[in-house]
Amino acid sequence: MKKILNPEEEKKITALIRKLEQQTTGEICVHIIQKVSKKGIMQDARLAFNKLGLAKTADKNSVLILIAAVDHEICCLGDSAIDTKLGAEYWQSLVSKLQSAFKKEDYFIGLTEVLEEVGAVLRKYFPFSGDVKKDQVAQEFDYES
Repeated sequence: MKKILNPEEEKKITALIRKLEQQTTGEICVHIIQKVSKKGIMQDARLAFNKLGLAKTADKNSVLILIAAVDHEICCLGDSAIDTKLGAEYWQSLVSKLQSAFKKEDYFIGLTEVLEEVGAVLRKYFPFSGDVKKDQVAQEFDYES
């Protein structure tokens, strides 16, 4: 299995996602697959979005960053409430930023910068209300098993 981050970087990414999620009602997940299926990266992202429970969140403001480690393909996908506010161009801009960093093998830096940007957007449109927030998605960062 190809891993794009070392164990320490994985811990830092997970901690960053948890920190960002504390400031918003949104959920963020980075999911790593090895290869893109014959259906394509967008379909793989939609399947992962549902499998990971991102489609079941109350506010419909989950974000998935799907990375195919071997094929070097990326898809960023937002649930309906966040997608309505941002649109396809925004998600493509995140993909472009990640691709640029990944070409230099700066996986950790690229992910950190994009996650910070996603966190800022979620904070802007879906700020944490002060109510007790339950983590609605079990995994913030994971590899496909």
